[in-house]
Amino acid sequence: MEILWKPFGGINNLHEEREKPYRIILSALCQLDRSELRSLPRLENLVCMCRGPCTNNLAKGFYSKGTCAKIQGSDAIYIPAAAMKKRQKRWFSPLVLFCAILALADLSLAVGTIPTTTEIPSYPTFEDPTVEKFNHMTVHDYTERVYIGAVNRIYQLSRDLKQEDVAIMGPMDDSPKCPVTQVCPNEPKRPTDYYNKALVVDYSQSKLIACGSLFQGTCTVHDLNAVSNYETPASESVVANNATASTVAFIAPGPKNLPRTHVLYVGVSYTGNGPYRSDVPAVSSRSLDPSNTFVIAHSGVTTGTKIMLNSMSREIYPITYVYGFSSKGFSYFVTVQKMSTDPPRPFISKLVRVCQRDVQYYSYTEVPLVCRTDGTDYNLAQAAYVGRPGSELAKSLGISAQDSVLFAVFAKSKDEADIYNKPSPNSALCVYALSAVHRKFTQNIQHCFNGNGERGLDFINPSQPCYPTQLQINDEFCGMDVNTPLGGSMAVEAAPVLRFSGILLTAVAATSTHDYTVTFLGTSTGHLKKAVVETVVKASEYSDLVIDEGNPINADMVFDKAKNHLYVMSEKKNIPHSVQTCLFLGPAAIRSPISLQPGYFSCLFDCLETLPVCRGTCYPTNNSPPPPFYLPSTKFVLWGD
Repeated sequence: MEILWKPFGGINNLHEEREKPYRIILSALCQLDRSELRSLPRLENLVCMCRGPCTNNLAKGFYSKGTCAKIQGSDAIYIPAAAMKKRQKRWFSPLVLFCAILALADLSLAVGTIPTTTEIPSYPTFEDPTVEKFNHMTVHDYTERVYIGAVNRIYQLSRDLKQEDVAIMGPMDDSPKCPVTQVCPNEPKRPTDYYNKALVVDYSQSKLIACGSLFQGTCTVHDLNAVSNYETPASESVVANNATASTVAFIAPGPKNLPRTHVLYVGVSYTGNGPYRSDVPAVSSRSLDPSNTFVIAHSGVTTGTKIMLNSMSREIYPITYVYGFSSKGFSYFVTVQKMSTDPPRPFISKLVRVCQRDVQYYSYTEVPLVCRTDGTDYNLAQAAYVGRPGSELAKSLGISAQDSVLFAVFAKSKDEADIYNKPSPNSALCVYALSAVHRKFTQNIQHCFNGNGERGLDFINPSQPCYPTQLQINDEFCGMDVNTPLGGSMAVEAAPVLRFSGILLTAVAATSTHDYTVTFLGTSTGHLKKAVVETVVKASEYSDLVIDEGNPINADMVFDKAKNHLYVMSEKKNIPHSVQTCLFLGPAAIRSPISLQPGYFSCLFDCLETLPVCRGTCYPTNNSPPPPFYLPSTKFVLWGD
């Protein structure tokens, strides 16, 4: 393809190019301030890059779709629009992008081979070497305080992770053979550690709910401004009562006839730790009314807002609860469980759903959640996150950018038969449109209500053939006293957008920036990977940050409300990772593989357009700061002095 070079005639000439059928790449050294940016034209047919002297095949510059800058002594590259059309929707890392500038004859450079940079960030951290392990974390949307549930501790931190208060939760004298009332005068007790199992902010009551393993899994209610000030409002077994069993809890709307509009949804693994665990539901809705805190939200003679495993299956049918969320009138849990109670019983992932209006849990339904490709079934869900997609991902999913998406990371079982719930270091990221999830549940329910197949879920109640009805099931169907509980056989399925060999993913979070969807992936070795998801079947990793080498990243990765920071937690350390990151890439920077000539400074913005203007300040090698550099709508920035 022919590429023409010609001198750039200034900003006024950009207006004249408005209707030209080509893309323009401007190459220059740029110094911009805010007033200059305001004067620049916004032209749809312009793709602009500034570049400076290059070393080691790296050009320094910036890419900004639809915005051009004031150029000082530079040339412009004119490329036909048709040649750029396929490229303009693609996301580039700086290295690949700049190779394209330098090797202008090769404009077909594939973006699937984006280099990954390894970074060691220097952010504020919180550590307590006296504590065995951090368990859970949440961030208050408005105060931006950070709360951490740990072994024997609940921490209250400022937004920059300065400790403000701490509640001492253990060790305390306890026994699994003692009931939740703690009245057992003839039962010997011993000092027992507290393991935090759930940590949730109750915004309507301005309280922090913390549930722990002591005293049969009771919950405490803490002052948000002073977590050491707390009470135990009820003697209710809510969560798991040992160190390792899973618990997922979140607040969402409940049945309309309750004193409080919201309830606490809880999914709990059966522990068998003591004689009282058979009284704890596997899934339940708990009241948040101050006069009835943590009791089952609605109880009937034989039903209520709870699901119990039958006595024959509790010990042989373990269920791991991974994640919970609310969507369009339903509450969901991501779980890992056996395919059936019959041998060989391979482990699979499932979505569990209840209708939030349902006071009897007749709507309780399970559907397989599958992440599979090329004969490899990544069968064990490790973590999940619900977020909004960028426009490119939304388009490939057939949804709008305002719809929600489930991002989930999975691992392959260590054994080929998948009969052990032990993940191998082979992982994948799968993406599901929640609208498609809703439809798949409706499809499974309609299939059974048409009289097809078995009801399933014999670990709850004995399975029976589906009872035929004349009902037409819609997406708002909230259950009936027939065909309940229901185990659907038609899976919610996706192919991985990313696969990792030799790496176990343990956490995922995601955010969008207009066109693009950026995912953050925690690993079992303490790294945070960043990847851009281009379509439902394609993503590219572009960064690997060392958070806490050798310690797994906790599944609780939380954005602040503005999504300027992502709080990342390992077993021992908490770090707020800036979503808009400026990383020094100077010649002596051992953390970067990039080498720049002396006298040059550069800055990498990981800007997700969550602010009207992304601002970065970086320093040259002589440590004298340059003037502030402002860029709107910028994905990545690199510039040289």
